Amino acid sequence: MHKIVELVFLAFVAFLIVRKLLSMLGEVDKDNVMERVLRKKQYEDSREMKAAVQKVSNVLEGGNIAKAESDMSVEEARVSPSLRSVINDIRKVEHNFSVENFLRSVEKMYCIVQSSITSSNIDGLDTLIEHDGYEKLKNAMSKSKEKGYRVVRNVISVRDIDIVDAVISEDNRATIAVEIQSEEIDYTMNSNEVIINGYKGTTSKIITWKFTKDLGNKSVIWLLKEHELHL
Repeated sequence: MHKIVELVFLAFVAFLIVRKLLSMLGEVDKDNVMERVLRKKQYEDSREMKAAVQKVSNVLEGGNIAKAESDMSVEEARVSPSLRSVINDIRKVEHNFSVENFLRSVEKMYCIVQSSITSSNIDGLDTLIEHDGYEKLKNAMSKSKEKGYRVVRNVISVRDIDIVDAVISEDNRATIAVEIQSEEIDYTMNSNEVIINGYKGTTSKIITWKFTKDLGNKSVIWLLKEHELHL
């Protein structure tokens, strides 16, 4: 009987020892798992860092392209690639040419011309419009006055201006066509102040103007070549 009790006691002790060993092995396994997780995380972080460095390197290597794109104005970015190529050719001669400044000048000129028509005084526009175009407008104004007509053109706003065409001729003369979208009041009255064309409300207009310049000419003015100034 004494031996049986002793054997049971030894078996119990052995059980406790085995249980302790298994517990220790479990802790080791946990440590191994954590170590594997940490290694994997370090590896992934390393890959992400390498990828980020490579991206920065690519940007630096393509610095000229990145700079060119960042320097491009919003207005120029809207121009089609084929027309942008012509604009770049213009810049080779007209080094200070800027699409943004050009379109801003077009907007100002559009408002000036329409205001001059309303006031029936186009003196001075001959410095902004090519000779043939100016004479055409002048003759139309004269005929309108002879009939006793009064033309009213008040520009409320210029909503948009886009370059829609650009060419350089063999004699190094550049022509740029722009599409102008505006909101304005446009009507014509007879001598009795009766509206015979248009109305006093605001109307949307889309017209195309063409500007031209001899590249290399000292004058910075792009002259209005073709216009839709029907009276």
